[in-house]
Amino acid sequence: MAAEVGEFHFLAVLSQKNFASFTLCESLLPFNIYKIMSETPHIDIDYVANLARLDLSDDEKAKLGSQLDDILGHFDKLNGVDVEGVEPMAHAHRVFNVWREGDEPGETYSPEVLTKMAPEQRDNQVVVPKVVE
Repeated sequence: MAAEVGEFHFLAVLSQKNFASFTLCESLLPFNIYKIMSETPHIDIDYVANLARLDLSDDEKAKLGSQLDDILGHFDKLNGVDVEGVEPMAHAHRVFNVWREGDEPGETYSPEVLTKMAPEQRDNQVVVPKVVE
C-alpha cells in the first residue's frame, strides 16, 4: 500500500516539476525538461522523494528509478519527431471564437431593476447569506 501511495506522489512531483521547470531556475530542480530533451538525465531519487515527503526503501527507490527511466525514455522518442513546419499551439485543438450570426447586444436592465428582482437588497446591491465563517 505504501509503495502505491509512494509511486503516486512520486510521479505527481515528477509531472509538476516538468511543467515548473520552464519557469524555475535549474538549480532548484533535480533535472529539467531541457536536460531531458538534450542528454541522458541524472535523477536524484532521494531529492525527488524528499520533495514529495516520502520515506522510500531501497527496493522502492530502485523500482521508481527504473520507472522514471522508462518515462524519460519517451522524451527521447519525441526528440526524433520531425516538427519542421508545425506551428506551435496552446491547445490540442484549434480554438476559434464562435459567434452566432446576428448575435448583437440588446436591451439591458438597469441596476435598480435587477436588484429589485433579488429577495433582499441594500444600497443598490444584492444581499446574500454569509458563506465563509
